Amino acid sequence: MKICAPIPLIIALLLCGCATTETPHVSKEPLREVTLLRMGCLGTCPVYQVTIRSDGSVVYEGRLNVAVKGTQKKKIDPASFDLVWAKLEEINFWNLQERYDHMVETLPDGTQGTWVSYDSPQKWITAIDGERQKRVLDAFGAPKGLAELETLIDSIAGTSAWIQNKK
Repeated sequence: MKICAPIPLIIALLLCGCATTETPHVSKEPLREVTLLRMGCLGTCPVYQVTIRSDGSVVYEGRLNVAVKGTQKKKIDPASFDLVWAKLEEINFWNLQERYDHMVETLPDGTQGTWVSYDSPQKWITAIDGERQKRVLDAFGAPKGLAELETLIDSIAGTSAWIQNKK
């Protein structure tokens, strides 16, 4: 004897989703990332880019005056990325100027003087958080916290292993 469910019951189960299989949970949190690009100077400053992502992936690209040229990849503890992101928030990165490449100072006579450094290595930091993205240039006159963020990125990413020992 064959038992069949009535057709309306099968259609009702399909329409309500009762007969569908579960899909795996997909995180709705966007992948966040911070990139540090160090440009050259008139000397032998290392030129490279390193990106750290919230999933713990690190991508380094050595270009000039570094021990390791080309692309290197590794994984770090994602909690380490959180330290970088916390520093980014601490220095109010999203509200910083887009460029720090000169300083304006009021001189004793009341006039304005502009100071520019032509030998300072440029450092670009780019942060991406879902739809939000910001890029800041640090060449001269940037807030102290920006240099601290750059140092932290290098430390967490371990870039010293790729840039040192260049003669």
